[in-house]
Amino acid sequence: MIDRRAAISTLVCTALIAIGLIRVLSYSVTNPISAQLRESSLGFLAYQPDAVWNVRFFKLIATPVLVALIYFVFRALNRGHRIRLPGYDGGDRRIDFRSPWMRLLLTTVATLHWVPLEYAKFTREDFYPFSPHESLAVNIVVLLASQALAFVGMRYLSFDPLIRSRSDP
Repeated sequence: MIDRRAAISTLVCTALIAIGLIRVLSYSVTNPISAQLRESSLGFLAYQPDAVWNVRFFKLIATPVLVALIYFVFRALNRGHRIRLPGYDGGDRRIDFRSPWMRLLLTTVATLHWVPLEYAKFTREDFYPFSPHESLAVNIVVLLASQALAFVGMRYLSFDPLIRSRSDP
C-alpha cells in the first residue's frame, strides 16, 4: 500500500528539483539547450530576463528547491526523519529534520547560499544573468520570503516509507 503523504512529499520535491534544473539549464544565452527550453512548452519555466514575474517567482522557490534536494538526501540516508550520527554518542545522537531548529538551520544555510550570488550578480558583469527588472534589496527580501516558505513547507514533508505493508498502522 502506498503512503499518500510520503507520495505527495516525494512528488512535490521531485517537481521542485525538475523546475530548478530547467531554470539552471536556461540561464546561458549561448547554450542551444537554453534556446530550446525557451521555445518549448516549458518556456515559462525557463529564465526570461524581460519578465518581472519570472524573475521574482523563481527566487521565491529558490530555497524550497534546495530543501527538496536535502529532503532526498535525508530519505536516502535513513528511512525515517532522524539520521543517526555514527561515532557520536555511540550512534545514539540523531538529527531531527522536522524540528524547528533543524528547519531554521537548513533554510538559513540554503538562503545564505543565495545571498553572495545575488551580490555578485550586481557587482560583476561576467557572473550571472541579470534582468533590468531586478534590484538587490528586493531580491534579498524575496529570498527571505523563500526561506519562510521553505521553513513552513518542511514541516509537512513526510519521511514515512513510500510503500507500507497492510499490517503497518
